[in-house]
Amino acid sequence: MAAGFARSVQGLSASSKVACMVLGVACLLGTGYGDPVRTEVRLDIESWYLDGEFSTIVDRGLPRSEALERPDRLRIVESLARTGRSSLADEAFADILRKDPQSPPVLAVSGWIQFSRGRLQRALELFDTALNLSPDLGNALLGKVLLLLYLRRFDEAAEIYRTFLAVRPGWATYQQAHLVGVELFWAMRDARGLYDQYSRRSQSQRRTNKALGRNTRSTAKLFKSVGDLPLNITRTAGDVVRIPLIRSEPPSGHLVLELKVEGKVFRVVLDTGNATGWMVHSRDLHDQLGVKRGGRTVAMIGTEAKGLDGYYIMTKSLPLPDAEIRNLPGIYVPKPYPDFYDANLNPLFIQDRIVTIDFSENQLVLRTPEAFSRDFTGGRSDDSVVLPWFGYEQAYVPVRINGERLGLALVETGAEDMALQLDVASELGLPLTPRRRYLANGQVYDFSQTAVVVSLDRFLFARKQAEVWPFDRFFNRLSGLRMDVVLGPAVFSNQFSITFHPFSSTIILRRHGV
Repeated sequence: MAAGFARSVQGLSASSKVACMVLGVACLLGTGYGDPVRTEVRLDIESWYLDGEFSTIVDRGLPRSEALERPDRLRIVESLARTGRSSLADEAFADILRKDPQSPPVLAVSGWIQFSRGRLQRALELFDTALNLSPDLGNALLGKVLLLLYLRRFDEAAEIYRTFLAVRPGWATYQQAHLVGVELFWAMRDARGLYDQYSRRSQSQRRTNKALGRNTRSTAKLFKSVGDLPLNITRTAGDVVRIPLIRSEPPSGHLVLELKVEGKVFRVVLDTGNATGWMVHSRDLHDQLGVKRGGRTVAMIGTEAKGLDGYYIMTKSLPLPDAEIRNLPGIYVPKPYPDFYDANLNPLFIQDRIVTIDFSENQLVLRTPEAFSRDFTGGRSDDSVVLPWFGYEQAYVPVRINGERLGLALVETGAEDMALQLDVASELGLPLTPRRRYLANGQVYDFSQTAVVVSLDRFLFARKQAEVWPFDRFFNRLSGLRMDVVLGPAVFSNQFSITFHPFSSTIILRRHGV
């Protein structure tokens, strides 16, 4: 995966950063076990929990869990799920679930476990049941906010977040509530909301760490500079714009846009797995665009094992061929090695045009809804499937694995080919062949391969040697959600186009040339 995230890394402890910083990390945040109880044993766990120290909770709390009281044991279970370890969470949860399956705290933790597994509708049912019994349950409210973002019901998520702040005002000063708010307003492209969020966090931080508070304040100023305008405003020269792309050499097969700025050409990889949306790696491009600089942060790039120092940026105008994106927030992270891409753009952050990545023609197509309706109705129905779009930064679609197991696949143009989650392969009893990969930067990765068939509706994609990974680095930093399957550009190359329709929250997969 070509790029990662950084928004929630700032302000976390070193232990959380190690566990939370890779394109889809999990850092445990909010719950609903009442206001902080200042007992000697529970103080640390509760504070870690409210501040998003999920890996710390697991590392320090799990070995002592039998000696802890029930609320802290529930926090440990939830932390397991939200750091991408739902199978372990199930094991740790079995005893509590048997004793009190219908209590609101237990229902809420059950919701987090289902959420982390990608069973989104079931998770929503559990959160709603918990909230019907206990309307001020903090972890159920925050879980529902994040879940509604994945279901792309943004206005409802905002309403639940306002409810959360009203019934749990004491939590607003903690890192957990801040991170959820940032996700909400980032998903809604709301610069004013992000400014308010970072400003409040800065004021809270400056009471204990003035330097950290000033850093967060610098990021707040970035969003203040936009005013009340939305982020990622996209304008095109016509109702249909076709931007040529260049396919990189195998094995990556990435689609690369050649960006011309002040007479210079920069390579921008299209990466639908980039949860930040826009990352600049070339100092020359950084200077040519005249970006505004915000606070420091740490970002993770998929090729690198460690977090890289960088800082938030705001790009006033990104000139594309026959198009422009204005008020584009992102992160600047220097190139980890000289021939790295100059920048990384996630086209899913374009919300006011319908985006098509055409692997058959190697082009990026931006259309108005009217133009798309006109073009799409011209094709045969058996050439296309329409899938629900889950996710607000990335694109998850429902799949069936080997004809029997339902799962979620991440459409990841920053990856290479098809990859399967190790837990899924083990659950299906698939035979694994050990493999080792040596990267150009000297890193060595051990993984496995297996034969698998993944179906997206009626389209089948088979691999005799699909890669199998534990995906320990790749899970959402707040929910713990890990994909079951990764679908890279090689899956779709030469024959398919993928359309991301933000107005209907659907993804249209079309096969060409048949």
